[in-house]
Amino acid sequence: MKFNIGSSRKIYERCGVKTIRKYVQDGDWINSISNKPSSRFADVIDVKKYLPTIAMYERFHWFCFIFFLGSAMYAFLLGLTFFGVWLTAVNIIYNIAAILLQQYNRIRLDGLTKKYIPLAKPQDL
Repeated sequence: MKFNIGSSRKIYERCGVKTIRKYVQDGDWINSISNKPSSRFADVIDVKKYLPTIAMYERFHWFCFIFFLGSAMYAFLLGLTFFGVWLTAVNIIYNIAAILLQQYNRIRLDGLTKKYIPLAKPQDL
């Protein structure tokens, strides 16, 4: 889905994506306490190969967001207000944060590919 809040990293950073990035799986905090290298990309080709993965993660979280939004609405219809509010809050925290993070990552990686594109061979892209 293409519901982006902007095309600039600054907009996402104002929404707190850098804070989100610290605490997620493969985030800054986890990488700082593990022995993982700080970058998983060796070159532009690796970045280009990872972009479809980002799109897949974003689609997954959009699907989950819609499903759990429907579940929350169903809870409200049944009069289960506490569960409806709880589902909505958890849905926003888990899925919207992940969607924003994936969109931010795509912008960052697009910037890397444009910055280093002269280094790649045309047949590799």
